[in-house]
Amino acid sequence: MAEAGETGARKGRWWKRLLLVCGSLLFTLFVLEVGIRVVASIFYPKMMQFDAVLGWSHVPDRERVFPNEHGEKNVVTINSLGLRGPEPAEKRGHEKRVLVLGDSFTEGVHVAQDQLYTSVLGAALPDVEIVNCGVSGYGTVQQFLYLRERGLALDPDAVIVVTFENDLSDNCIPFFPTLGPRPFVRVDGERAQIVEDYPVDEFLEFVAPVPGQWFLRKHSYLFYFFNDKIYGRFAGDAQKELCRQKIEAVPTDVRHRAYAHTVRECANLLASKSIGFGVVLIPQREEVASGSAPWIEKTVSGCEAAGVPSLSLLPAMTAASAKGTKPYFDRDIHWSKDGHAVAGKAMVEFVRARLAR
Repeated sequence: MAEAGETGARKGRWWKRLLLVCGSLLFTLFVLEVGIRVVASIFYPKMMQFDAVLGWSHVPDRERVFPNEHGEKNVVTINSLGLRGPEPAEKRGHEKRVLVLGDSFTEGVHVAQDQLYTSVLGAALPDVEIVNCGVSGYGTVQQFLYLRERGLALDPDAVIVVTFENDLSDNCIPFFPTLGPRPFVRVDGERAQIVEDYPVDEFLEFVAPVPGQWFLRKHSYLFYFFNDKIYGRFAGDAQKELCRQKIEAVPTDVRHRAYAHTVRECANLLASKSIGFGVVLIPQREEVASGSAPWIEKTVSGCEAAGVPSLSLLPAMTAASAKGTKPYFDRDIHWSKDGHAVAGKAMVEFVRARLAR
């Protein structure tokens, strides 16, 4: 009996130690979570949040400084609508408003607010309010859904979709490795369909494989830090290769069909509201150097077939480069302030024509 009592006492002590260790671990994790949230809110405020409709979107009313490769530090302000720049003004009946939808080129964290091409465009069209709706990583599908669900509420007179080549593959891939899962286009033969109830499985291939990884990725700053700064360093090369394989697995014709389908959806939606619409196409730095961009030529042809006006920025960028202007950063794929200036000026008449419609 005494021996049984000693065994029971030992088991009791073992459970108490286990509970103490687990409690201490949970408390430590809680303190770290709170600490990282406080530090992040002061020095590195989180600019993106998960979005049930779009995959992700800007956190409203945020501000953060982003340095570029020239060493310039640019203040990026997100307004209450989750858009970069000042709050849209109250629209009166005689005023015009243009929404510009795009990805990181339009969001433009690499330059100051007044250097953005949307700001350049607005300065050239003083009677028009240009609203920058750019969000990093967005494909055309997300831009269409933003327009349908939120953009139309801003009562635009025209909408411009600005496209970079990777948008074509983005439309077919249900994730962005560092941002989250997203809606996409499923192409089956000649049939294309936007899948709004997006899956998370493929995105989770880029997240540290721990229990509850989706919940943690959405809600925990500590896990976000661990996944990005620690796990990402070890798995980064493998993840880049996996992402590259998934993108290359999408045939070129499928990418163009997905893009054409989404642009037609935009065009039909806006035509039903008598809102002007057009597409602007951004060349890559290497395409500007060579003076040729086959994907732009094919996309322009597709837009013509769909009756959608389009503007290639290749001629303007090539001409500017020939005069000694450097529209792009040396390492970063995005535009410098000079590139934004070229783009904004090149778009003025195109936007004016969309408003005239």
